[in-house]
Amino acid sequence: YYKGKRREIISKGNEVIFTQDIERVANSHPNIIESSVIPIWHEDKANVEFKIIAVRLKKLSINHEELSEYLYRNLSYFHVPRYIEFIDELPKSSGIEFFKEVSKQEWKKENSMNEIWDSQTRDFLNSKILRT
Repeated sequence: YYKGKRREIISKGNEVIFTQDIERVANSHPNIIESSVIPIWHEDKANVEFKIIAVRLKKLSINHEELSEYLYRNLSYFHVPRYIEFIDELPKSSGIEFFKEVSKQEWKKENSMNEIWDSQTRDFLNSKILRT
């Protein structure tokens, strides 16, 4: 039994993933203040990846790769978000729902990929865009 919002529960393959579980583990890192996880659906709507947006304690206290490794050590592999982005702060109170919706829309814009780390390719998304 899960008490919460339906959109916080994502089916990925045969697995059911609670975004709050991922956020809780990320927030347990000593250099992460808070985080938010959003689903990124592929165009065919059949596959989903996750993006974690996190606020660091200090600007350079942890990098994308270190957070990715931390999540791999502390979560099941299918829970680990593929994409990682750091921002200065998350909106408070009811603004977080709006923020998640805006983040999903921003995903579709190429210029929003500047500081997003892809944990599968172990590189920033903008560097792949520049190479093509």
